[in-house]
Amino acid sequence: HGDEKALVPQICLLPGSRLSEIKRLLPIFLDTLDLLHERVGSFKVKLPTFSGLRPLIEEIISHKHPSFDLEVVEGGLAKKSVYEESTVALAASGTVALELACFGVPCVIGYKVNSLSAWIVKHMIKIPYVSMPNILLNRGVIFEGIQKRCTPEILSTELETLLRNPEPRKVQKEAFREALALLTLP
Repeated sequence: HGDEKALVPQICLLPGSRLSEIKRLLPIFLDTLDLLHERVGSFKVKLPTFSGLRPLIEEIISHKHPSFDLEVVEGGLAKKSVYEESTVALAASGTVALELACFGVPCVIGYKVNSLSAWIVKHMIKIPYVSMPNILLNRGVIFEGIQKRCTPEILSTELETLLRNPEPRKVQKEAFREALALLTLP
């Protein structure tokens, strides 16, 4: 995958597919990558999305003035090629974690909802993980920065570990194969 062929690492940025998610998460994710950029230097960022979401995404980006090279790409096919080229991903929680696992893209998950939603979820759901690979394996293979842990400082530290060291990327890729095997029919 991306880490073998790219001299400049590529980060796949996936701030969610709903307007509320993008408004809440994209600013945090952009700040995360600014901090990461200060520490690790050069990388490319690609954000695959749909045309309907592009205006909101570009508006948020224009207010944030990111310090790194960021390209917004559109369409379902674009997503596949971005996954194939990416070294790591920073993603909102959701089905995208399983997509990344299918493409073997090591990732960090960040997610934040409003405090009422968080309280309701916390009191209704009794599983320790939010991303499908972690749920399937019943262990924390992917770092999940949820609610108070969804900060640029925490997320950038986790991403830096993945970017700098091939070993944690390898561990995630092996775990993804194990998780996906659990989904296949005998």
